Amino acid sequence: MSVVLAIVSAAGCVQSSDAEATPAEHFERVHADSTYVPHGKVKSGSVQEVEQGKLQYKTSDGQKWSVKYKKNDDGYRYFDSEKAN
Repeated sequence: MSVVLAIVSAAGCVQSSDAEATPAEHFERVHADSTYVPHGKVKSGSVQEVEQGKLQYKTSDGQKWSVKYKKNDDGYRYFDSEKAN
């Protein structure tokens, strides 16, 4: 019983942390170093908000990309990335 309670409590902490994270922090936490976006691996520390509703980041090959986002109840929803100038 106590193991189940500990797991449920830990899961609740992660959700509130994601809801309080900035869009850039959330995107990096979700995508950098552990997963790939369709065009490559997100370079850690490269994610920044360039305008309201839009992030910019670099992939491991040095290319710059931008992605629009929208806040939702669970954190953020990210849309398709586009190559940035």
